Amino acid sequence: LGAAELSFILVRDLDLLILPYLALLLLPCLGRMSDQNASVRSASAKTFGRLLRLLPLEATQSGASAALTPELVARRDAERGFIDCLLHPSRAAAYSAPVAVKAQLRSYQQKGVNWLVFLRRYASNKAADRPLPSLVVCPATLTGHWQYEMEKFISDEAAQPLVVNGNRQTRRALIEKFVKTHKRSPVKSGCTILITSFDAVRKDAELFGEVAWNYCILDEGHIIKNPKSKLSLAVKSLRCQHRLVLTGTPIQNGVHELWAIFDFLMPGYLGTESEFSTAFAKPIQGSRDVKAGTEDQTKGTLALEALHRQTLPFMLRRLKEDAQLYEKFCRNSHLGTGDSDSGDNRQHIFQALHFLRKICNHPALVLGSSPQQQQQHKNVATVENSGKFLALRQLLSDIGITGDSRLGVVSQHRVLLFAQTKATLDLVEKLVFKDSDMQHLRLDGSVPPADRHSLVQKFNSDPSIDALLLTTSVGGLGLNLTGADTVIFVDHDWNPMRDLQAMDRAHRIGQTRAVSVYRLLTRDTIEEKIMKYQKFKTAVANSVVNADNACVESLGTEQLLDLFEFSCGSAASGKSAADSRDSASRQRAKQAMSKTLGSVLSSMSAASASGASAAEAELTVDYEEEFDMSQFVQLLS
Repeated sequence: LGAAELSFILVRDLDLLILPYLALLLLPCLGRMSDQNASVRSASAKTFGRLLRLLPLEATQSGASAALTPELVARRDAERGFIDCLLHPSRAAAYSAPVAVKAQLRSYQQKGVNWLVFLRRYASNKAADRPLPSLVVCPATLTGHWQYEMEKFISDEAAQPLVVNGNRQTRRALIEKFVKTHKRSPVKSGCTILITSFDAVRKDAELFGEVAWNYCILDEGHIIKNPKSKLSLAVKSLRCQHRLVLTGTPIQNGVHELWAIFDFLMPGYLGTESEFSTAFAKPIQGSRDVKAGTEDQTKGTLALEALHRQTLPFMLRRLKEDAQLYEKFCRNSHLGTGDSDSGDNRQHIFQALHFLRKICNHPALVLGSSPQQQQQHKNVATVENSGKFLALRQLLSDIGITGDSRLGVVSQHRVLLFAQTKATLDLVEKLVFKDSDMQHLRLDGSVPPADRHSLVQKFNSDPSIDALLLTTSVGGLGLNLTGADTVIFVDHDWNPMRDLQAMDRAHRIGQTRAVSVYRLLTRDTIEEKIMKYQKFKTAVANSVVNADNACVESLGTEQLLDLFEFSCGSAASGKSAADSRDSASRQRAKQAMSKTLGSVLSSMSAASASGASAAEAELTVDYEEEFDMSQFVQLLS
């Protein structure tokens, strides 16, 4: 610890005078960043981060230096090979796995393996006294998928996957048995890989903390984006030699999420959260403000480039183009709607947003549970009472999903149908699928995690199943659903990254057909506002979204109230007297709501308890575009 702290002080105080020694210090710092002592990791990571920012100047230190002995000069020149590979991952030495892999690696996969081995080689401390197990943490839906893929591609002698799921008592029994076995005897053949869910780690953190892990791998690692959550604290407390995060959406709301991921991977590398905010987040956010001047924009650009320069050596991005997938086509279906009353104006503002989103799908979704309302529900719950359900039924017919599979005729296309809530799926299943001969399966939170993989396998392998109905939260992450070539969104998330992840359940390796994506939108409603907040001029990965607009709760007063205003296509000029009166009425309503907004925001927790979840309104990349980090990387040059 003393050596790590001394290195940090020297690098901080010497600044440019450290350049002759930079190549000599990088490797020791990187090696100590995986130390079991949290203080050593933090000090080493901070030192490494400062040294990395000086790398462009290090190349000027050619030849001998008066401050270095000939031996140190030779060692420095040798270490420059590491620096070259760090800045150019494609130059890492090719690696051949010591165990048989039952597949031919694609070129980008081989590059990824080379890069991981390169980092392991230089980041490792001394070898462990005995082989250590590794831990994979993923969403509960994917535990079975991880086990299936390991058993499919790697022999039992090379890897021994063990899934830890089930209820709390079952999980604890499995973990305690594994801990006792691990302490009593080392892994003798192959490597033991424990596969578990984020929820299990959060609840049983103390048991997982008893084991010293080799690798800790977080699949869909953006889940730890809140650094103060119990889940984030639990995974950061794990003792492991190497840490990896797998995610297709490292930034969803703001730049602080990137800091949260790196705080797990390399604690201290980007400084404390406060230091990170001062150095990166605030300048980037300030440059996005509409009132930002030239100086603010310059500061934001410099901060963004500095952040890219510091993080990109430890990020490896695979693009869709690398996988040579078939094309993906996105289409929006806009549906008209008549005049409607938004309900009781005195209700909570987020309840109102929730109400407006539900009524866009079907009016039956907003009816209560009283006997009178239940009778109304029976009368209202028909396909004809929702333009969106009529469009959905017609769309299924147009793409050939007619239910002829029962007659032995297999449809040419198969569908993944996503909805935000189980209630919406219930209504879709009842009105559109059960009254027809269309064969379908359903995957939502009611399906036990242990049964989800077998359900996915059944859908992929049985072409007579026309559709799979899923909630975005359960079915939108990590699953391989290449049996379908059509994706339909009944409604949409405030967070476009969740919908983009859901789209890619079909558009992934193994898909042999072009994928079509349809989004059903009700015109002149809250859904158009949702789509508006899903658009931004640049991709999320290229520049960071404005943290002020990360969610509904953080919107300014005018922006929040603007969600309730809809343009019905009238001309900008020549307003009638009635239009003027309506405009004045809306303005008065906005002023009245502004006065009570403070109390409304302070009672958000009450709304959550009443079942009206606060929707997130996140500014990000255009919904119709592929999520792509290519420009993010290009900014370096």
